[in-house]
Amino acid sequence: AFKTQFNIAKLDGSGNKIAVDLYNDYNSITCAADGMIFLMRPRASSQTDPALVTYDTLGIPARSHCGDGQPQLVKLTKVGKMELVISDDAFNELLGAVWNGGLLEFPVGASLLGNIDLSQYGVSDLAMNVDAMLPPVMEDCSYTSPVAQVGDLRVYGSLKLFGKSLDFTMYATFKTDVTVTASNSAIGIALNGIKSADVQVDIVQDDMVGSESALADLIKQQVLGALVGKLTGSALGSFPIPAINLNIGTTSVSLSIATDQVVRVEGNSVVQGHLQ
Repeated sequence: AFKTQFNIAKLDGSGNKIAVDLYNDYNSITCAADGMIFLMRPRASSQTDPALVTYDTLGIPARSHCGDGQPQLVKLTKVGKMELVISDDAFNELLGAVWNGGLLEFPVGASLLGNIDLSQYGVSDLAMNVDAMLPPVMEDCSYTSPVAQVGDLRVYGSLKLFGKSLDFTMYATFKTDVTVTASNSAIGIALNGIKSADVQVDIVQDDMVGSESALADLIKQQVLGALVGKLTGSALGSFPIPAINLNIGTTSVSLSIATDQVVRVEGNSVVQGHLQ
């Protein structure tokens, strides 16, 4: 069993970090002629910032074998000399922890939008604040490869449309492809573009309500990609690969994996490698 803590940079540009605690304890140890299997129970947590995260959830959703009534199992390929398996449920524990720490609460400024020029659409002075109402969830039940569902994001924003001030609240949810990466030191989640997105915009000013549909299309096509761009790479989190410490009589042994590749098996990311 072990406990480790690692930091993930906030997306608000402050340079502040979210401290995530990762816990593991032994569920079972199986010894057989073809090797040993250590089955562990993971849990991740972080300190909630009540000024940022104001939503309660019912917990982390379980994959539950995609709801077909079969038990959800941790699967090994037994191809690598040493393998480390991280279930999607474990990844969702991690995503829930970074959400709970306020990772997805940040202002959207000009630096985030990069080279996007909205002036051709009559839009200027765009300012937004992102407020994540639910933690992201990684799953592979709807697609043949894993995706992350992010949303609902509630975004409070203001802009000028052809010189007229406009305030709005936007709700957005989207799915992106997910790549699980592994090095000899850490395992991470990388997002790779938008697969699908739904956007709803509510404008405060009654005389501008007729612009809601056009504004939703503009944000979906031009702005949402920039928001996802901020979540690419390892922004959603990576965590250190743990070593297994064994005490055999008076001898202490530490087992750690040198990674070769990551493969997917029924809701599990299998890191294949060899003893380091």
